[in-house]
Amino acid sequence: MIKEALDVWMWMFNIGLSGNEVLIYAYIYDCSSRGRVFKHSYQEIADSIGSSEQTVRRAIDKMLKLGAIKTCINPKDGQRVFVHSADYIKDVKKTDYTL
Repeated sequence: MIKEALDVWMWMFNIGLSGNEVLIYAYIYDCSSRGRVFKHSYQEIADSIGSSEQTVRRAIDKMLKLGAIKTCINPKDGQRVFVHSADYIKDVKKTDYTL
């Protein structure tokens, strides 16, 4: 389970994701913000948010297709890492929404 606070912003609900998917996105967004590299495994993400690895895999696949996150290769160790897509977020934040 999440050991620290996790910010879920209102604009995150406009990305086109479901509840668990928004939580997974918020986790990736938080971990890859402020210049940090996000390189957790699917299982580590699942354990952190109390979900299954399969749910995390499906959510990440959906986010990649939407363009909400992208993958990069970490130059330090050559591993694939996930980062949020700043251009996609900028467009979503511009939308008018109400809950």
